[in-house]
Amino acid sequence: MGNILSEKTDLPLVSVIVPVYNVKGYLEECIDSITGQSYKKLEIIIIDDGSDDGSGDICDSFTDERIRVFHQENKGQSCARNLGLKHAKGEIISFIDADDKIGTYMIEGLLDNLLTYDVPVSSCGYTRDPKRFTDRIRSRGRLYDKKEALAHFLDHYGFRMSVSNKLYRRELFENVRFPEGEYFEDTKVTYLLLKEADALYHVDDPMYLYNIREDSTTELPFSKRNYDKMRVINFIMRDCRAYDREVFHRLYPGYAAYVLSFINSAIRDGKRVTKQEEKLKRFLSGKTGIIFRAGGICRSVRLGLLLFRFSPKLYRRFYSFYSMNFRKSGIVR
Repeated sequence: MGNILSEKTDLPLVSVIVPVYNVKGYLEECIDSITGQSYKKLEIIIIDDGSDDGSGDICDSFTDERIRVFHQENKGQSCARNLGLKHAKGEIISFIDADDKIGTYMIEGLLDNLLTYDVPVSSCGYTRDPKRFTDRIRSRGRLYDKKEALAHFLDHYGFRMSVSNKLYRRELFENVRFPEGEYFEDTKVTYLLLKEADALYHVDDPMYLYNIREDSTTELPFSKRNYDKMRVINFIMRDCRAYDREVFHRLYPGYAAYVLSFINSAIRDGKRVTKQEEKLKRFLSGKTGIIFRAGGICRSVRLGLLLFRFSPKLYRRFYSFYSMNFRKSGIVR
């Protein structure tokens, strides 16, 4: 264990909440990665959200005494996570998606950082590439105060906006719950939790392996989900503008990148989103220099924004032809 954990006699209980819906091909590997954690003082709360592929039976088959299983009718991931919070007894909260897995020392490492730096949120990097996936912390991290964390919230790099690669002190959830009936609800909740927190400690080591499924909400064709994501991003921008103007201005590059990603998704499906295209072109006016000096978005996105600023029509043609190459280089998220 880390220095702080090895010295403590009253180790905190970590509640790991796992919402489950039709993931029978991934579930056992996910739960094995949690029960196999080097940090043992866990309660693992599995919420079966009305699965009809046999995942519910798999949930009931686990024998680890730290596991508690709850079954409910299909109400969505937000409702499942909220039910997990209702039953959680731990001082520390973690969320793991049932089709993902975590490195053996992830919880121990994040908890050690949380206690060492006395922060309410501790996070690590995550990856979709099994070759980059690591089981432990191997690098120095960075301490963010509240404003700095919010200013980097829409970055392509760093602690990201997912709830699933982090540990949280329980008190952050006193006034925060997952909004039910929405997609990309964890983005909104992560933002609200960072507003509640006074600091965050992050390490880049990718100890969280994010699996991509064909039926994942992030991989489905252009639809209402894409508009839901933009509504969340727009909510963050409006809220941050009211909260702190300096932080709001620092979100410009990430915001532009997300609008471009929205447009990219439409282009891939052969659809036009004229209103959003016009909005992005207006937004980029006078801000090109700010965006190009920003370090939070990758080079391919900056180049895409520059081309779009010059000619949305030319960008659409270019992106349609090269979309697969752009996807590999990171312009599509």
